[in-house]
Amino acid sequence: MHYSVLGAISFRCDGFSSAPIESSDLEVLRQMTSFLQKAPSSKVIALVGGKGPDYSYALGEHLSRLGKKILVIRCDFPVKFGREEAPGLLQAWEGKSFDVSIRKGSYCDFLNSGGFTVYGVEILQSQWFKELLGQLKKEYDTVLLWFRGALDSAGSKGSLVISDLSIVTVSGEPTQYLTPWSKSVRVSFVTVGDG
Repeated sequence: MHYSVLGAISFRCDGFSSAPIESSDLEVLRQMTSFLQKAPSSKVIALVGGKGPDYSYALGEHLSRLGKKILVIRCDFPVKFGREEAPGLLQAWEGKSFDVSIRKGSYCDFLNSGGFTVYGVEILQSQWFKELLGQLKKEYDTVLLWFRGALDSAGSKGSLVISDLSIVTVSGEPTQYLTPWSKSVRVSFVTVGDG
C-alpha cells in the first residue's frame, strides 16, 4: 500500500533489557535513526506502540550511542502502573509545575507518566505540556514520546499534533486504522517481528 516501513521490531526490545540487541532489531533501530535524521530539525518524536513492544528504551540507547542527549517521556496514562512510576508527568501537571522528576539512565533520561488518568489526552494537548516540551527541547537533542494506546485512539492520533515525526507500530490492525497515519509524510511504520 506504499507505506514507509522501517522493518520488523521484536519483543526482545520490549522495555529495559540487559541482553544485547539482536542484529535484526539493531538494523530496524538503524532504519529508525535514518528516518529521524532525514529531518534534522525534528526534536520531538512520537513512538506509537499499539500492540507492539516498547522499543523506546532501545531507540533511546541507540540514539545516545550517536552522541545525542535523549529523553524518553512515557505518555502511557491508560495502563496499569507501579508505585515506582511516581512522581512523574501526572504529578507535575496536577501541581502546574515544570519541576518534573526526570530519572537518569545509563544511556538516556526518562520521565514516567506518573500514573493512571483518563485525562492523559488533555494533559498532552494542554498549553502546560507545550511549554514543558519547549523547555525540554532546549535541554535534549531528542525527546521521544512513548504512547501505548490503540492506533485509532484519540491519544495516539493526538501524537501527530505534538510531535515533529512519528513512528507507528503496526500489528494486524485493519487498513482503515492506518489511513489517518499514512496521509502524513512525517510518519513511518514498523511491524512486529518474531521474538
